Amino acid sequence: MTGDRLVGARTRLFLKYLGYSVGPLLVMALMGVGFIALNQRYARLNAESLIGRGLEQLHTRIDFVLGELESVAVGLSTDHQLMNAARNILREPRLTYESYRQLQLISTALMTTTHTRAYLHSIYVYVDNPNGRMISTERQYSPLRPLHDSGWIDPYFERGGPGSTEAFSLVREFEGERLLGTPDRVLTLYRPTFALGFLRSDGVVALNVDLGFLHTLARATRAYEGQYVLVTNPDGDVVVSVGPQDTDGAVLDPDVLVGLQSGIEGRTAGFVEIHGETYLISYMTSEAGQWQYMSAIPQSVVYRIPYELRTISIILFLVALAAAAGLTVVLSRRSFLQMGQLVDVLDEIERHGGVLPEGTDEQRDKLSEHLSYSVMKDFVHSRFVPVKASERRYRRRTLELLAMQSQVSPHFLYNTLEMLTWKSYEFTGGPNEFTSIVEELAEILDYALSQDGEFRTLAEEVRNAKRYLELQAHRKGREFTVEWDIDPSLEDVCVIPMLVLPLVENAIQHGFSRSGADDRIRIEALESGTDRFELRVTDNGVGIEQEKLRELIDDLSSEKAFHEHIGLYNTNKRVELAYGSGPWGLNIESLPGRYTTVRIVLPILFF
Repeated sequence: MTGDRLVGARTRLFLKYLGYSVGPLLVMALMGVGFIALNQRYARLNAESLIGRGLEQLHTRIDFVLGELESVAVGLSTDHQLMNAARNILREPRLTYESYRQLQLISTALMTTTHTRAYLHSIYVYVDNPNGRMISTERQYSPLRPLHDSGWIDPYFERGGPGSTEAFSLVREFEGERLLGTPDRVLTLYRPTFALGFLRSDGVVALNVDLGFLHTLARATRAYEGQYVLVTNPDGDVVVSVGPQDTDGAVLDPDVLVGLQSGIEGRTAGFVEIHGETYLISYMTSEAGQWQYMSAIPQSVVYRIPYELRTISIILFLVALAAAAGLTVVLSRRSFLQMGQLVDVLDEIERHGGVLPEGTDEQRDKLSEHLSYSVMKDFVHSRFVPVKASERRYRRRTLELLAMQSQVSPHFLYNTLEMLTWKSYEFTGGPNEFTSIVEELAEILDYALSQDGEFRTLAEEVRNAKRYLELQAHRKGREFTVEWDIDPSLEDVCVIPMLVLPLVENAIQHGFSRSGADDRIRIEALESGTDRFELRVTDNGVGIEQEKLRELIDDLSSEKAFHEHIGLYNTNKRVELAYGSGPWGLNIESLPGRYTTVRIVLPILFF
């Protein structure tokens, strides 16, 4: 039974330590899961944005090319002078000098058109003629079915040939002998031609677009290495198909992507599974020519960074979990051994009739260490913590009592001063020096009592300080030389109440305690920046020794300052509480025998 209890105690101890160590890890794991989910969402939104901009850019460029091609085709097919010359040349049984000269002019015009457009490979001009001839930029005057491209005319005849008014485009391959620089596939635009005054077409102008140029445009707009880009014309023919290997033919079957467009609404369709792999599908449609632009990116490419972060997070979590488990085993085993030693000692004491066995030095040290920690822990929890809580309650009640007393005593004093003023009037029959002193003191007290924690303007603070200086002049029996330099633009700045008076009081009490008749005080309020100003009170009194000045500055932030420099300490503390941390606060400068300056930096605030 004892063995079972020990095993149970060991298990509970292990689970206790494991909970302490694994709990924070689980919280961090949940935070990591949330972070990875947000990262995946950001990766998808970023991918959709990049793909959308890429498709928009590709759509703009291809539409520009198609627009230029349409302009070129319309310009050639409606150029009656050029087309009449082509008709005369192709319908003559043989070339004459005049027809050869016209052929050179036509060839020059066609070559200029192709050379000024990088995407335009060649131009064919055909009108119905008995000689089976055409004009092209490749061989000028050539058979209708040239050796390098014998099948170009077949789609035209399949759609009606001469007499057909249909304009169309298709992707085709060159059939025949390969010439240097001839692409494998081209996009051919067919536009019918009309003789002047006739409504029936008698020929066609064919423009061959090098698809390599369009593939280059598509590659340039890809945002990811694993991205597929597909472009189809209004007939559903695949014009451009770019895969992740930068080849003209994408690994993913283009026909599969074309089939997805019919069931997609909007530019982005989201994730679609194709042949067991998930892709992010996006597409858009050209409003003018109904061309389709489509993109497909494997999900693994879109979420590459989130997947890597997830793998790293799992590895780190497993490492931390293993470390926590190992540390738990070590700590629980150590604690259990200490508990076992205590049990053994207690058993020994019981067997020896209450006598503590001697044991080895190591056993005594471990026993002493464990007992000392337990005793100290119990002492702190049973003695120190309740005492600290009691002290906090006592201090709170004391502050509440002082606050209530501060509300009663000043009002009683103010009422007493008012009574003395009227009694003095009764004795003397009018105002006198005593009534002036009492009235000034009453006004100062009334200003202090009516502040109720709100802000006051700097002008009000200055008036209150002037009353105090007049009162001190009566008390000292002489006038002080006071210089005021208050920036008029700062008079309406709001400051905490009773700010200037304590600084003036400090100058009189400490600066002029041993001074002569030339006591001088300078009070300034000047801007020190766009959002702050300085309030300075300078006296020409005895000054402060440097060592004492350092102690005074250090004491402003300590409890000691509360007893020795109540005015400065209270002012500095109220500034910190009112304006928060930052550059705001009180600073002191002094030169023994020359001057002392108390400077406060405050923000410029208005009501």
